Formats: sequence, C-alpha cells, structure tokens
Amino acid sequence: MTGFRDEYLLSYKEACKIPFTHCEIYPDGELWSCCEPFFKDISFGNIFEKPFNEIWNGKTFNEFRNKMLNGDFSNCHRDLCMYSPINNIDTIKNCQYPEEILLCYDQECNYKCITCRDEILTYSDEELKKLEHISTKNILPIIKHVDKIIFSGGDPLASRHARTLIKTVTKINPNIKINLQTQGYYLDKANMEKLGIKKLDNVSISIHAATRNTYNKIMRKDAFNKIMKNLKFISEGKKQGKIGWIVLNFVVHSMNYKEMPAFVKIAEKYDATAHFWSYKPWPSAEMHKRYNEVAVFEPFHKDYPKLQKILHNPIFKSPHCILYPELLKIAMS
Repeated sequence: MTGFRDEYLLSYKEACKIPFTHCEIYPDGELWSCCEPFFKDISFGNIFEKPFNEIWNGKTFNEFRNKMLNGDFSNCHRDLCMYSPINNIDTIKNCQYPEEILLCYDQECNYKCITCRDEILTYSDEELKKLEHISTKNILPIIKHVDKIIFSGGDPLASRHARTLIKTVTKINPNIKINLQTQGYYLDKANMEKLGIKKLDNVSISIHAATRNTYNKIMRKDAFNKIMKNLKFISEGKKQGKIGWIVLNFVVHSMNYKEMPAFVKIAEKYDATAHFWSYKPWPSAEMHKRYNEVAVFEPFHKDYPKLQKILHNPIFKSPHCILYPELLKIAMS
C-alpha cells in the first residue's frame, strides 16, 4: 500500500482504523468504508465496474485515508459513531487487503420487518446469477487474504446465494472468521451442519422485542419462541468455545421502547450483549413515512420523557448492554 506521507504516520493514533481494515459492499455495487449511519455519502468505487483491488488500493480511497491521518473527519458522523482508534502503525502500512469485509449486497430475506422492508425479498434466477458473478469476480479471489467475512444484508441464513457462498468461503479459507448478521430463524444445529459452520466469530441477531406479542407486530412473523430456542442453542455453543460473541439487536422506536430493560435481561440470560440503536428512516420500510410518530428518542415526541425515565434504569449499566450514542446521550441527560 502506498500513498501515505511520513508526517501523517506520526499522528496515526488520532485516526480511525476502519478505512485501513474494513470495507462494505452494498446492493448497488458501491464499496464503502464504513456503516451508512456513521459515514457521509461517499463511495470509493463500484465492484460492478472495477476489480476490488483497484478500488481498495485506488486513489480515492488513499486520499480519504490521508485526510483522516491529517485529522480531517469531515466525511464521518463523529457524533454517532463508535470510533475505533489505530493501536498499531502496521495497521496502516500493511493494508494491501482489508482485514474484514462486510457483504450486504445480497438482500434476500424471509422477513418483512416493519423497520426494514414491506415485503419478503426473493431473487429471480437472473438476479442470482448476477450475485454469483459478483462473488466469483470480486470476493472469492481475495478471500485467502482476509481474516474475517461478515455476512449481512437480508438474512444470510435464508439467502440461497449467501448459503452457497458460505460453503465455498470455508473451503477456500478454513481459518477465516465468520460473522453472521441474521434474524436467527435458521440459526439452529441442522443449518450450521448443512453450511459446514463449525465455529462463529460473532453472531448478531435482530430481535427488537422482549415479548412474543411485540415481536410479532414488528417482525411480522410468529417466531419469537423459535428464536429463543435458537438463542439457547448458540448460547451453549458459546460455552463450548464454538461462538465468540453474541449480539442481540434492538432498534428503538415507539412500539418497543418499554421492553428495553427486559431485553437486557434476555441478553444476560444467554450471555449475549444487547445493542440498542435509535430507528433511522429506511425508504423501503413501513415506518419510513411515519418517522415523527415512531421516533420516541426525539425531544419532540410525546413519550420522550418516558424513554428518558426508562434509560435512567441502572440495568443499562450492565456489561451485557451497549447504548449507541444518541440513546446514551438521553441516558446521561
């Protein structure tokens, strides 16, 4: 990797490691450095048009890295992000390939959660061939150089493309760390065996509720009991050293905020970590058109004082709980 001036390297500890270690590939083929809520609208290239290495090691990406090393975070939402400082200068010098890739270009999913999309998404045969072309051309050739691969997007355990890709990736690089971001419906012993997954570095499950009734309304699928059963299975896997970290995701809005303390208790029960996010408008979601109605975390919302009171509960100081910045500010107010 070239393009970093020596004077920048002297102050590397002030920079964030993400642009040197991490990238994300989105459905439109755009390659980003960081998660959309934390990163202003900038793409470094499109893998439908250019090879991965040409983008990752390209001029645009290097210029962005140099800006950050020079203390310029103008492309980042610093008020929202969970900043990751660089601890070792080798992170900068040895970044010819990313350490980890998040694949969210595959959106096939068996859920139609109201915070995400209105319909279950299933690809046509032609669309599946396009996804296969992307992975063959741009993903598989660099897999042996990558430490970790994160399967996200829709639900990798429900996606036909992702399931095939997982099997292939583990054959190419048996030691690669696999992270799954899933709704958890297929997160059971039978599916792990089918996919050849013997160990997971991290599993992140979107649940957004602590009761069956609320879960059904938000996820629009009567599967809460099944999810809890699967959660017990992976919790046992963690005890056996087969799973590193279990994250339970909870996007906060007016329909579920009262269940936040109970959700922390679920995380404690299964040795997981509850991650609480505030809802962000998503164009394909049912909630998108009624943001003001559901945004309980906004001061203008009628139930904002109730959320404040809930967030003052000592349970949110549990080591099994992480409040992302917007909610943490409310908890500290």
